[in-house]
Amino acid sequence: MRNILILDDEKNIRLGLKAMIERKYLTYYNLYLASTVKEALIYFDNNKIDIVITDIRMPDEDGIAFMKKLKERNIKTNIIVLSGYDDFNYAVESLRYGAKDYLLKPINREELYKTIDKIEENIKQNEYIENQSSSEEFEEFRAAQLNYIFLNSHINEEDIEKICSKIKMDIFDKGYYVGVINNKRYSQCINDKELFEIIKDTIKEYEKTVNEKIIILTDGIGNIVIIGEEFEVFKCLESKISTKNHMVYAIGLSEKQFNINKIREGYLQAIEALKYTFLYNNHHLLSFSSIKDKLKNYELPIDKIKKISNMIGTDRENEIRGILKEVLDIKEITKYDISYLEGINKAINEFIFSSAIKKLDGDTLNKVRGINKIGNIFNYENFIEYFHAVEELIICLNDYTKQIMSIYADNPEMKRAVQYIHENFNRDINMAMVSNYVSLNYSYFSQAFKEYTGYNFVDYLKKIRIEKAKELLENFDYKIYEVGEMVGYKNSKQFAKTFREMEGISPIEYRNRLIMR
Repeated sequence: MRNILILDDEKNIRLGLKAMIERKYLTYYNLYLASTVKEALIYFDNNKIDIVITDIRMPDEDGIAFMKKLKERNIKTNIIVLSGYDDFNYAVESLRYGAKDYLLKPINREELYKTIDKIEENIKQNEYIENQSSSEEFEEFRAAQLNYIFLNSHINEEDIEKICSKIKMDIFDKGYYVGVINNKRYSQCINDKELFEIIKDTIKEYEKTVNEKIIILTDGIGNIVIIGEEFEVFKCLESKISTKNHMVYAIGLSEKQFNINKIREGYLQAIEALKYTFLYNNHHLLSFSSIKDKLKNYELPIDKIKKISNMIGTDRENEIRGILKEVLDIKEITKYDISYLEGINKAINEFIFSSAIKKLDGDTLNKVRGINKIGNIFNYENFIEYFHAVEELIICLNDYTKQIMSIYADNPEMKRAVQYIHENFNRDINMAMVSNYVSLNYSYFSQAFKEYTGYNFVDYLKKIRIEKAKELLENFDYKIYEVGEMVGYKNSKQFAKTFREMEGISPIEYRNRLIMR
């Protein structure tokens, strides 16, 4: 049987509550009655009190004082506070001191039963967790709860604390670190399950030598998460797991956290730190504290990336390689937040590879291996591997584009069409006019023109016009709108829009850069 203690200075209330409880729970609870805080505390010396029902207002010491004394003695129990309407705010305050619920006087029997049942359900759940705490089932339950915290961006610290209390995370009351290992980069060498077991065995060996709490689990996105009290466990893992299978695994590590409600913040710090191991190939254990102050204000080298794109299909391979080295300069990249490299990669995909997809047919693209993998830098083990993959793919695209263009290089109709565009780009021309000029069917001309030039008609015309505009902008005697008219744009806004689309900057910005040379 469980034990309930009723604390109230009024005898009638004590007896009334006793009668109510016995009416429903006669064989389930032992009932103890006390009229003072001092008397109530004596019962705790010899009994495990599961539920306390206490008045909030009493002559000598009130319910708040009682709860403070329980806390001082480290006594954990489930407290229900009784209050009158005038004491309502006082009752709400008591919840901050550990009360589970409060009831307003006069006591409603059904409300009392409902409150006791709710507490009983919570006690049973905690007992279940207690009984399972050393079992595999509990470990799975704890991992599921932690994953809910890690992957829930809307969860607040109060809810985190409640969940952590249920899964015994208070073992880290002296502080803890969160470490994350991602096996995706190394999956060809060892699978997730094997790596998890290696880390688990390593931690078991380590625990034999120290009195330290360590938790290991997998999160919902394929990472292995380790929560440990001291930094040394992660240093141990760094050396031991690489020794066992001759592979060096990178670990992202949080700053030390001192409140369990910060566990999600620690997890996110470890995830962020792990990203940087991609750049620092010789750092296998990287802490968030070492990367948190990276510069976040930067300008992406869009102009250089567009320049590479415009060179695809030419004989300027060495120039392409040189500009790419400037874009992916590791010394420059490591000055900034990792989002700088992610932004560069996104721009390379947008302006070079996506552009190539539009120009090349499906059969050709099938020959260019790895174009999809480039989409995410973390598909590669480290930056060096990523750089070589990007460089190889760009050169491959350049070679294929040149091959395709050479196939149609002797096409006399296309030569005439291109010559016509170069001679008339400043006029209001369109594809129908040009196809008619070379006496070809409109649909056939569209396909043949793209195969010959590597561009569709509209993009090619834009390219020629903007290249000529850049030459004219070097002559400062011309106004911006005049340059636009000279290359075929009667509307200055349309000219500015197209120029920015092709070059990444406005005509005015382009001219200003010429002045600053």
